[in-house]
Amino acid sequence: MKRFLALALAVTAPAYAQDLPAEMRSMQTAQQLGNILSSEELCALTLDPQKIEAWIAANVEPGDMAFASNLQMMIAGAGFTLSQMTASATTAHCAAVRQSAAHANLLRD
Repeated sequence: MKRFLALALAVTAPAYAQDLPAEMRSMQTAQQLGNILSSEELCALTLDPQKIEAWIAANVEPGDMAFASNLQMMIAGAGFTLSQMTASATTAHCAAVRQSAAHANLLRD
């Protein structure tokens, strides 16, 4: 239940990330990256592993021991959601993910 509430808050409060407790920021950061990573194949993205590592170094607190497991959970959840989307939803999702991945500098040059 605690993780569900954390996930709900992380998804609904992106504009207030700096004001969130550390656990919520970790969940939100994992959700953001997990959404892009889980969309790699569906959206034909070519992500750069070194850029992913650099993004994590810049956006994840070094002491955040929960981030990796939060990321795994978010990738699994997003994978299920992506498999249930319609063609139009997939088009919209991929357009947004491509834009976010480019903005985050995660795409291979």
